[in-house]
Amino acid sequence: LRVDVLPSRVTRGRADALPVVTGGSEAGLTVAVGGDTLSRYTVDVHESRGFLVAGERGTGRTSVLLHLLEQLVERDEGVLVVTPRRSALRSAAERLDVPRFADGDLDVDDDGFLATLDRATDRAREHGTARAVLLCDDAELVNATRLGERLLQVKDRLVVCAAVTASATGGFSGLDVEAKRSQRGILLNPTARAQGIFGGFLGGVLVASRPPGGGVWFEDGRYELVQAVFPGL
Repeated sequence: LRVDVLPSRVTRGRADALPVVTGGSEAGLTVAVGGDTLSRYTVDVHESRGFLVAGERGTGRTSVLLHLLEQLVERDEGVLVVTPRRSALRSAAERLDVPRFADGDLDVDDDGFLATLDRATDRAREHGTARAVLLCDDAELVNATRLGERLLQVKDRLVVCAAVTASATGGFSGLDVEAKRSQRGILLNPTARAQGIFGGFLGGVLVASRPPGGGVWFEDGRYELVQAVFPGL
């Protein structure tokens, strides 16, 4: 029985050359690599209706969202980006002129909110998808704001993909809660304190210090060790 070594860093080119993991979506967005035979882990966000990225600061949450953004823009899909902190994701959204909200928009008025939302959802319809993909970083900083409330009110127009600090999860509502409903996500550098985010508990092999982007993939109740593919590598 051969078991491939899980790399500590993965270039996008290397990841794209790998087969999709058994049962994965060929049409999905590439998120990570892993498996006994090194394979791509993908998510079809429109089918799953969301995706959750959890981990403490410095574990690679923003980089995962940035990689998703790059792929969505390449596909000309409708995307809406929320960044309550300055980050590489915000810089990319500005450079690519993607509809977006930043920390100055947390108390956005209705007209401004709808104008930005419509830009994203109009592009989604042009692409042939019913919903725009929302990429929300640091969801715990957005949930209790006017912007967070408005986004939840129009969640039927969005596919919610959110990144959240692992120690800040556990609420009953919010953008991270919506993303978690998909039962798909990645928990970066999992710790014993954060291991119940997706339900259930991880074995000792899975709860261990890992390099940035290292973590566990969760899908339909199963966990697998993976390494996230970061952009620009």
